[in-house]
Amino acid sequence: MLLVLFLSLFPLIASLALSVSRLSFSQGGVNLQFVGFDNYFQELFGLERSHFLGVLKSPSPLGWLIVGVTIVLTTIAWTRSVRSGRVGPFGLALRLMGGILLVGFVWILVQALVSEGGRPGALIVTIGTGLWRISFSVVDPMNQRSTPRRPWGPITIRSGLTTSMDRLISS
Repeated sequence: MLLVLFLSLFPLIASLALSVSRLSFSQGGVNLQFVGFDNYFQELFGLERSHFLGVLKSPSPLGWLIVGVTIVLTTIAWTRSVRSGRVGPFGLALRLMGGILLVGFVWILVQALVSEGGRPGALIVTIGTGLWRISFSVVDPMNQRSTPRRPWGPITIRSGLTTSMDRLISS
């Protein structure tokens, strides 16, 4: 159990360590230099911004409408949570942060997609692809979806005389 936990957490810790470091290859090996949040700053505000976030332009009137409706609906939802009395302070704080993140993401989305000259970046394309795949897997009936073959699945051998052609890989 501890081995599984270690194998699950090690890649996360290693990626976090690499994300706040500058990796350079030298003749004797690899050099890691701690740079803090400079890598994140470069992605969000530096030369890589147009690749990561996209080309962001001023929204069209439709874009302003989308952002306004998002702000109003998010505010209404948070206000209903406060007035219900069933959500504690920690839950309200989480919902507030989630609402702010939602409005921020919609703002970036509108600037990239509902503006003249805007273009989506890697963040929008990745999240959009994930949402598309999730929604497609929910809508598509299970019996019509092709089942991928997994080479690590158990192998079942029929009873009786078998040949290598009789082996089935079950998923």
